[in-house]
Amino acid sequence: MLMAATAARSPAPSAPSRRAPPPSALDDLPLYLPRLFYAFLGVVERKLEETQLSRHLQPGMGHVLLRLYEGDDCIIKDIARDTRIANGTLTGLLKRMEKSGLIECRRCANDGRAVRVRLTPMGRSLEPRIRDFHRQIIGIVEQGMTSGEVHAAKGLLNRMLQSLRTAEETMGTAARKSSRTAARSRRKTNPRK
Repeated sequence: MLMAATAARSPAPSAPSRRAPPPSALDDLPLYLPRLFYAFLGVVERKLEETQLSRHLQPGMGHVLLRLYEGDDCIIKDIARDTRIANGTLTGLLKRMEKSGLIECRRCANDGRAVRVRLTPMGRSLEPRIRDFHRQIIGIVEQGMTSGEVHAAKGLLNRMLQSLRTAEETMGTAARKSSRTAARSRRKTNPRK
């Protein structure tokens, strides 16, 4: 009896302690973004082939078309604001869309600096197929998620997007300042004759 009482109070022999492996850099949050992007891109490319929209569209064009279906004959600045696509990326995308015959771009009559974008008849005719394609992609991306999870994911992704845009702007400002400082320094050390 004494032995049983002693055994009950004694701690059980411990198993050899295993240390958790150190966290891998491959599991860091920023590395999930390219994984997500490339997985998404692969699905979009396959769906474009499957729906035979690949003859007209490339990945990235869909959300610009969706914006134009809400109201076209708008300036590029409005499209950039509404789609949250960087101006440089949007310019290249619009050139490819124009070459594909989906849109036409022309100088704004009221403001010669601005460019207006308008759907062509072919771009307009694709609207039902584009909207159906969009619904299919939503179904794939949101599969198994509750509406609350979708809402939370959008909020987190928007915060990350804003952080990245702020960092990009800050880096651009710092690079411009550095470039101006270097130019002033060169002028001081190599004055013109």
